[in-house]
Amino acid sequence: ARSPPEVINRLIATGVDCFISQLLDVGFFHSDPHPGNLLVDARGRLVLIDFGLCAEIAAFDTRHLTSAIVNLMRGDVEGLVDDAITLRFLPPDVDREALL
Repeated sequence: ARSPPEVINRLIATGVDCFISQLLDVGFFHSDPHPGNLLVDARGRLVLIDFGLCAEIAAFDTRHLTSAIVNLMRGDVEGLVDDAITLRFLPPDVDREALL
């Protein structure tokens, strides 16, 4: 990124809020957030560009993503594995012992 570290650090919370809102509130999100697609404008605002790679998420998945975020923040690995299975990130017959 070309912006100084203090600008990037100031915008981290904005970026997190932006993507969490896209995932959990809107259900449609920019799915290619790399430094070339995240800019800072002349007024110091975060700007997302290049919406060529976006995805939609169903309300069912939104609820379970919320659960996964909560379990991640709590350090509840077993709950996170349950969420990953529900979200179809892991197969139902995954070897839980190997993961835990």
